[in-house]
Amino acid sequence: MSFAAGVAQQLSERDKNMLASEELNQRNKEEFLNYFSKISKTPKSSSIKSKASVTNDQIQFLQNQGYSDDFLSKVIATENPTVFQTLLSGTNKALTSIKKTQPVEKLPEYMIDSIEKSATFSDPTKFEIDIDKMAKEFGIVITEAEREMLRESLTVPGSATFSDATFTLTEKIDLKDLPPIYKAVVSGTIGKAERELELLNRAIASADENDRGLLAQRKVDIEESLTNVDKNPSKLISLYGNSFAKDMFKYDPKYKEIPMPETFQSSLFEVPLVANEETAIMLVNMGIVNEGTVLRLPSGEEIEVYKSRR
Repeated sequence: MSFAAGVAQQLSERDKNMLASEELNQRNKEEFLNYFSKISKTPKSSSIKSKASVTNDQIQFLQNQGYSDDFLSKVIATENPTVFQTLLSGTNKALTSIKKTQPVEKLPEYMIDSIEKSATFSDPTKFEIDIDKMAKEFGIVITEAEREMLRESLTVPGSATFSDATFTLTEKIDLKDLPPIYKAVVSGTIGKAERELELLNRAIASADENDRGLLAQRKVDIEESLTNVDKNPSKLISLYGNSFAKDMFKYDPKYKEIPMPETFQSSLFEVPLVANEETAIMLVNMGIVNEGTVLRLPSGEEIEVYKSRR
């Protein structure tokens, strides 16, 4: 064998060994990442930096609306961009609604105060894992970028819920001033609301921490709406939304032709928020909401509910 051929053979063997080593390292790294995602209890795609999804202009807009720095800090501290966007979209929706009747650039102070008070927060959860020690056990070397990605995935974003009713602009119309059909359906809805309070009291006692906050807020909203129903029935109507509209249709299919303020009628199209699908089914089975009512889960998914058939 010539000298040149010997060198070529040695280089070829070296390349094969390097390739085999790279393939082994790649397999080990894939196994490492799969194992890491399981023990950290978070999917690899869950690593999201909230700062990247929240702009300074958006923060400034909410500050100009009157939200306190302390409140906005809690929203951002969830490290969950969805929470911030929910607040932003709710505020824009309410502002658009109020601009139809008033030339304003910010929400009324009472609405901001109500939104802040209604919010319930849960903090991010962080898992303590020694990333470098794990990588060493798998016999791999990770880059700084990979290390940063894995650190981020150790944090499960927090969350926050806001009461739908606080984003709803309600005109102060007394119950006595409503057309007869509205008075009749409101009267029936009061009874439904009182039955739902009984259900909520039982559900809160046995609910887990995540559902308990939503159930408790719903209870507060219903109690407040019942207390003020004579002076402000629109809040009770918005809490039952499209289910209330179905009751209106039962009384008079032409109810939409009855002259009413636009912001008041918009309450009929609200999609009420429920803690979970189990609660939604209980509400329809007990006749508190009508069959075919559309309800919204905390995830944002909307479901149409019907009674259980046995």
